[in-house]
Amino acid sequence: MAFDPPLSRLERRLVWLWIMTTGTAAAALYLGVFWWWAVLIVTIPILIAAVIAPTLWIYLSVALLAWMPLRSRPRLALAVGACALLLVGLGAPAAMNARLKSAVAQAAASDRGAPVRLGPGGGTVAWLTGQPSDVRPYCTDDCLRFLITGRAQAVLIGSALRGPPVAGQIYMRLRLVPWSESEGCVLPHGIERHLYGPHLNLIVRQELCVAMDRAPLHSARLVFSAMDDGPWHWREQLPALRPAVKRLEAYGWQASAPVLLFRRSQVRASKLGGLLVLQPEQGADIGTRTDWWRSGGDYIAGTTLPDDPKFMLADRMPVPAFDNPR
Repeated sequence: MAFDPPLSRLERRLVWLWIMTTGTAAAALYLGVFWWWAVLIVTIPILIAAVIAPTLWIYLSVALLAWMPLRSRPRLALAVGACALLLVGLGAPAAMNARLKSAVAQAAASDRGAPVRLGPGGGTVAWLTGQPSDVRPYCTDDCLRFLITGRAQAVLIGSALRGPPVAGQIYMRLRLVPWSESEGCVLPHGIERHLYGPHLNLIVRQELCVAMDRAPLHSARLVFSAMDDGPWHWREQLPALRPAVKRLEAYGWQASAPVLLFRRSQVRASKLGGLLVLQPEQGADIGTRTDWWRSGGDYIAGTTLPDDPKFMLADRMPVPAFDNPR
């Protein structure tokens, strides 16, 4: 690629610096700075380069994009470059913080209703918890309480909802049934993948057994969802610019359409620093996310929610075997 006028020695060095910074920044963001400790026996500056390369790449790229088209007019190029650097370095974090603040407020604005009171009404309820990637939903203590206390005859289990329930979506259904007079308790194949061993023992001690099949979500008279949606995943190598949302919801049905009965949200987003800086991983823990430098402090809205999803129930459904273990 030819330039007119030709690149000066300084400009050629800046271009080569940009190329080397691009490779170093990509490696640092993808692998994390921890892996650069392996080259410490060669030179410490390589480790320093891995830390600063992502941020340096941002500003160097902006400077070159502003300079190259106007390099025949150096004063104008310098002025445009300075404005571009200020816009990216200071304007981008301010705009992102405004977006995060608005997103946090909106996510918590729809909270409504009171905890749902359940009498021994039988029927089916859905108890949905966990992440969407969970391929083996478990009927934990909270789920089993519905069956043992008689609040429900069947429980649908699965991952938490990320929006209103879809009536026809299929979930795993668990029921407690009497023993067979001839064979006793014959557990379904694979039940241990969805029900903890101590829970199975508790059920069998009460001379009950478990039946397992699948059923659509609209078969549940009430749908409870406990979502804990963090803003990142450890495989994400670039910053996640959305709030962390923890939400408890309860839905009923009216004319086959979902009706929101209860919602409480806890929303949090860390503020970006006043100056745009990109921080790669700096530890051996692969769960440490790549993220923007934070200025300290968070945008917070909604209700401080406990880890116990029974918060959305007015009746705690006590079970002696769970609550008073011997």
